[in-house]
Amino acid sequence: MPNLYKIGFSRGEVKKRISNAEKDPTYLMAPVKVMDDYKVYNAHPSKVEALIHRLFASARLDLTQIDAKGKDYDPSEWFMVPLEEVQKGIELIVSGDVIYYNYDRQQEKLVPAEN
Repeated sequence: MPNLYKIGFSRGEVKKRISNAEKDPTYLMAPVKVMDDYKVYNAHPSKVEALIHRLFASARLDLTQIDAKGKDYDPSEWFMVPLEEVQKGIELIVSGDVIYYNYDRQQEKLVPAEN
């Protein structure tokens, strides 16, 4: 799938976290590649993550994954958004200007919010 990215946070080292991605429904039971990595200071990482997820909610992947034990799993951190737009979204969060933007799924980009 084009522009499919997992957006989430980890308290530990990312490379260690994804080492068994092929066996983890969180990673769609497939190998993954780290495309970008950010450190969060002076904020709760889970709140930053929630803000990013809210910003790109319209592009969230709607999928149910079945793990090796037959249990249903709905991966909620996967989004179909161009990487450049994810990076722009993070810049907008850091600057505080994110409140002036929405993600337009049809255009596949962040656009100024209508008042």
